[in-house]
Amino acid sequence: MKILILDLDNLGDVVMSSFMPRALKELYPDSYISVLVKEYSQDILKNNPFVNELVIFNPPGWGFAG
Repeated sequence: MKILILDLDNLGDVVMSSFMPRALKELYPDSYISVLVKEYSQDILKNNPFVNELVIFNPPGWGFAG
């Protein structure tokens, strides 16, 4: 089973939902879990052993300026 978690909110929201991949792996141990995040949030989940893939979503005009 493939699961995609959409986590496009602010950094705090990504931190608060970082338990989700583990919970899903416990329910579906053979699943492949991808998480869609904004570029500035990727460091929160990049070493999470329950995440198989991080998909970076960085559309123009979103995120921090600079």
